[in-house]
Amino acid sequence: MKIRLTFVDTEEGNSELGNALNKISDIFTVIQTSKVYKGRGNSKYSNVYLEIENKVPKSTK
Repeated sequence: MKIRLTFVDTEEGNSELGNALNKISDIFTVIQTSKVYKGRGNSKYSNVYLEIENKVPKSTK
């Protein structure tokens, strides 16, 4: 599965991104994390893309 995280590109936003990445990695196995992509033009937002998989094994019922 792939996820895009969009955040305000400020010191506080970068801190929140770190918190979000920690919470996501508690639930999912993060396979790959992209570099930070700046928004277009004068956008105050940036994006990070994650490739993840669920940590919980599928049921064998």
